[in-house]
Amino acid sequence: MAYDHSIVAPGKTSGTVLSQSGENMSPPHDWEFLPAGDAAITRSVKAKGPTWVVQVRRGRRMISKGIWANAAHILESREKVQAKRATPEYEKQRKRELARRGAKQSAYVG
Repeated sequence: MAYDHSIVAPGKTSGTVLSQSGENMSPPHDWEFLPAGDAAITRSVKAKGPTWVVQVRRGRRMISKGIWANAAHILESREKVQAKRATPEYEKQRKRELARRGAKQSAYVG
Protein backbone atom coordinates (compact mmCIF):
# COMPACT_ATOMS: atom_id res chain seq x y z
CA MET A 1 0.00 0.00 0.00
CA ALA A 2 1.36 3.42 -0.93
CA TYR A 3 1.26 6.12 1.73
CA ASP A 4 1.43 9.89 1.47
CA HIS A 5 4.91 11.24 2.22
CA SER A 6 4.56 15.03 2.18
CA ILE A 7 7.67 17.17 1.77
CA VAL A 8 7.89 20.01 4.29
CA ALA A 9 10.50 22.51 5.51
CA PRO A 10 11.52 23.22 9.11
CA GLY A 11 9.29 25.79 10.78
CA LYS A 12 10.30 29.00 12.45
CA THR A 13 9.74 27.50 15.91
CA SER A 14 10.67 24.09 17.27
CA GLY A 15 8.06 21.41 16.56
CA THR A 16 6.54 23.15 13.55
CA VAL A 17 6.97 22.73 9.81
CA LEU A 18 6.15 24.72 6.70
CA SER A 19 4.13 23.05 3.96
CA GLN A 20 5.08 23.52 0.31
CA SER A 21 2.45 26.27 0.10
CA GLY A 22 4.10 28.09 3.04
CA GLU A 23 1.47 27.22 5.64
CA ASN A 24 2.78 26.83 9.21
CA MET A 25 1.73 23.40 10.56
CA SER A 26 2.21 21.37 13.73
CA PRO A 27 2.51 17.58 13.53
CA PRO A 28 -0.25 15.47 15.15
CA HIS A 29 0.19 14.94 18.90
CA ASP A 30 1.09 11.23 18.52
CA TRP A 31 3.89 11.93 16.01
CA GLU A 32 7.59 12.35 16.76
CA PHE A 33 10.65 13.44 14.78
CA LEU A 34 13.09 10.81 13.48
CA PRO A 35 16.40 12.47 12.49
CA ALA A 36 18.08 11.44 9.25
CA GLY A 37 20.92 8.94 9.50
CA ASP A 38 19.58 5.39 9.59
CA ALA A 39 18.08 4.42 6.25
CA ALA A 40 16.79 1.03 7.42
CA ILE A 41 14.65 2.58 10.14
CA THR A 42 13.45 5.36 7.86
CA ARG A 43 12.41 2.88 5.13
CA SER A 44 10.56 0.77 7.67
CA VAL A 45 8.71 3.77 9.15
CA LYS A 46 7.72 5.05 5.69
CA ALA A 47 6.32 1.60 4.83
CA LYS A 48 4.02 1.68 7.89
CA GLY A 49 2.11 4.90 7.22
CA PRO A 50 2.09 8.55 6.16
CA THR A 51 5.05 10.78 7.01
CA TRP A 52 6.27 14.34 6.61
CA VAL A 53 9.77 14.45 5.09
CA VAL A 54 11.67 17.52 6.37
CA GLN A 55 14.03 18.90 3.69
CA VAL A 56 16.12 22.06 3.36
CA ARG A 57 17.72 23.53 0.24
CA ARG A 58 21.52 23.84 0.18
CA GLY A 59 22.50 25.46 -3.08
CA ARG A 60 20.89 23.34 -5.79
CA ARG A 61 20.50 20.26 -3.58
CA MET A 62 17.73 19.20 -1.22
CA ILE A 63 19.07 17.80 2.08
CA SER A 64 16.85 15.62 4.28
CA LYS A 65 16.84 16.51 7.97
CA GLY A 66 14.56 13.61 8.99
CA ILE A 67 10.89 12.68 9.07
CA TRP A 68 7.86 13.28 11.25
CA ALA A 69 5.90 10.06 11.73
CA ASN A 70 3.74 8.15 14.20
CA ALA A 71 5.77 7.54 17.38
CA ALA A 72 4.56 3.92 17.63
CA HIS A 73 5.79 3.23 14.07
CA ILE A 74 9.21 4.69 14.88
CA LEU A 75 9.56 2.64 18.07
CA GLU A 76 8.44 -0.56 16.35
CA SER A 77 10.83 0.00 13.44
CA ARG A 78 13.79 0.72 15.74
CA GLU A 79 13.17 -2.47 17.71
CA LYS A 80 12.79 -4.53 14.54
CA VAL A 81 16.01 -3.20 12.98
CA GLN A 82 17.99 -3.58 16.23
CA ALA A 83 16.79 -7.18 16.61
CA LYS A 84 17.86 -7.95 13.04
CA ARG A 85 21.27 -6.36 13.56
CA ALA A 86 21.83 -8.41 16.73
CA THR A 87 21.70 -11.76 14.89
CA PRO A 88 24.92 -13.66 14.10
CA GLU A 89 23.85 -14.03 10.45
CA TYR A 90 23.68 -10.25 10.07
CA GLU A 91 27.14 -9.88 11.64
CA LYS A 92 28.65 -12.43 9.23
CA GLN A 93 27.00 -10.76 6.24
CA ARG A 94 28.21 -7.33 7.40
CA LYS A 95 31.82 -8.57 7.73
CA ARG A 96 31.70 -10.08 4.22
CA GLU A 97 30.30 -6.84 2.81
CA LEU A 98 32.97 -4.71 4.50
CA ALA A 99 35.73 -7.03 3.20
CA ARG A 100 34.28 -6.85 -0.32
CA ARG A 101 34.09 -3.05 -0.18
CA GLY A 102 37.64 -2.84 1.17
CA ALA A 103 38.97 -5.02 -1.67
CA LYS A 104 37.09 -2.97 -4.24
CA GLN A 105 38.44 0.29 -2.76
CA SER A 106 42.01 -1.09 -2.75
CA ALA A 107 41.69 -2.06 -6.41
CA TYR A 108 40.36 1.40 -7.23
CA VAL A 109 43.15 3.23 -5.36
CA GLY A 110 45.83 0.99 -6.94
